[in-house]
Amino acid sequence: LPAPGSLKNGQGNQGRKSNQGNQGVHYFEMGPHGLQMCTSNGKCTSPDGKTVDTLSTQYSGISAAEVAAAARLPGVAAAAGGMTLQDSVITCPKNSCTTPRVNVFTLDGVDTGKLSLGPLSSASLASGHSFTAADADAGVAVVDSVYAASKNIKVGSVLTIDEIKFTVIGIVRQGRAASPPDVYVPLARIQDLPVQAGAGSLGNHEVNTIYVAAASAAGIAAVSK
Repeated sequence: LPAPGSLKNGQGNQGRKSNQGNQGVHYFEMGPHGLQMCTSNGKCTSPDGKTVDTLSTQYSGISAAEVAAAARLPGVAAAAGGMTLQDSVITCPKNSCTTPRVNVFTLDGVDTGKLSLGPLSSASLASGHSFTAADADAGVAVVDSVYAASKNIKVGSVLTIDEIKFTVIGIVRQGRAASPPDVYVPLARIQDLPVQAGAGSLGNHEVNTIYVAAASAAGIAAVSK
C-alpha cells in the first residue's frame, strides 16, 4: 500500500519511464492553508485540477536470474515472472480540493510470451482479444469484466496509468474466488513505471511474482512448496 503521507508519482513525458529513482516526484501533503501539491525539490502549489497517480506493491523485487532458476527446479516445467501492483489515483477538482476523488484498482504485468502461465491462464474472453507475444512492448490492456462494468470500460477505451495511455483490447472473465486483478498490461511496459515497494526494493526490470507450472500432476505438491 502507499506509504502514509506520501502519495507520489513519477511525472514525466508520455514516453518510456524507469522505476529507478525519484526524479520529478509529485505528491499531495497538508500545508498551512490546506492540501497542496509538492515536488521532490520542495516546491508546492495549489492542488486544484491536479492528479497524483501512485503505483505500489507490498512485495520486493525478483531478478530475471531468479525466475530462470525457478524454471530449473525439480518438477518445474516452466516459470514466468509477473508484477502485482496497486494503483491509487487521487484527483483534486479544479475549483476546490476539499473532497478529492479517489480511484484504487489492482494491476498486473503479464509476460505476453508465456500466457499459459500467470494471471490470465484461466481467463475466458468476454469481448475483444487477449495479448499476443507481439504485444510485449505495446500500450494495450486487458480488463476484468467486473471492474470494466463498474467503470463503463469497453474494448477501445483508453486507460491512463501514471501518464501512459493503454488501449483496452479485451475484457475477460475470471473466477471470483481467486480475487483477480482489475487491469492487466504487458510486463515490459509496467516495469518502466515508478513503483513504491513497501516491503523492500524493486529494481529496474525486476518482477515481484513468479508463476510456475508443474511437470506432471504428481509434482504439483512439491512445486507449490
